[in-house]
Amino acid sequence: MGLWSYGFYLLHCIVLVVTNRLRPETHTLSWSNVAIGALDLTIAVALSWAAYQLVERPAERWLRRHP
Repeated sequence: MGLWSYGFYLLHCIVLVVTNRLRPETHTLSWSNVAIGALDLTIAVALSWAAYQLVERPAERWLRRHP
């Protein structure tokens, strides 16, 4: 996951904002909040992987060929 950490840094806040706007507002701790947090983490990690594979790696390869 070390290679995906920059993508995670960029995307995790966006995931949290979007999921917080989609769900009803609750101010109590509950297991559903834990499940939503786990879902947020899963989505953020998946998007980080995709950003690395689809953006960062191709850009790095292109930059190495064109110094």
